[in-house]
Amino acid sequence: MFEIYKERGFDDKESARISELLFTSKTVFLNVMMMEELGLVRNDDENLPIKCGIATFFAFLVTSLISFTPYIFSWAIQKK
Repeated sequence: MFEIYKERGFDDKESARISELLFTSKTVFLNVMMMEELGLVRNDDENLPIKCGIATFFAFLVTSLISFTPYIFSWAIQKK
């Protein structure tokens, strides 16, 4: 952590103080490490997998209907 803040322009004393403050809370430290060092963003939306699943289902449904449209029309024409 010390190096990250030093690279951002803080001097040694400030970097040490920031790192020391972050180490006092494990949750805060882990969240900052995820964002600063790894570039990951925490998503607290618990319903996100359900939303993604529903969106994927409807996208598949629309796409499959588009690709089956010629077959449906050819079947309807042959029945006449």
